[in-house]
Amino acid sequence: MPDAAQPIDDHDSLGSAGASAWADGFGVTAPDVTRYGDALRTLPDAVLLAMRNVAASEGIPMVDADTAALSALLLRALHDGRVVEAGTDIGYLTLHLARALPPSTSIMSV
Repeated sequence: MPDAAQPIDDHDSLGSAGASAWADGFGVTAPDVTRYGDALRTLPDAVLLAMRNVAASEGIPMVDADTAALSALLLRALHDGRVVEAGTDIGYLTLHLARALPPSTSIMSV
């Protein structure tokens, strides 16, 4: 977990060791995984950065930026207009999901 006194920049990644371990099982090189993750990532805005900083300072668990980007991508590809999210915490992932979907989508947080 980041030090609560230091703001975080929302550019999390698997890191080279994590990416290599994951990629080895699929025959994908770590640089391929990194490039793909970078292509999915968008620049964080002030709201997302503020949410991450509050979570870090309060010890609130949350997904990293890569997980949020991948979740939003998968949801755009597979959604049917309804989303149920379990374990919302401060709503960081919820915001990523809401931004990825049309306004007519309903999101239920439990």
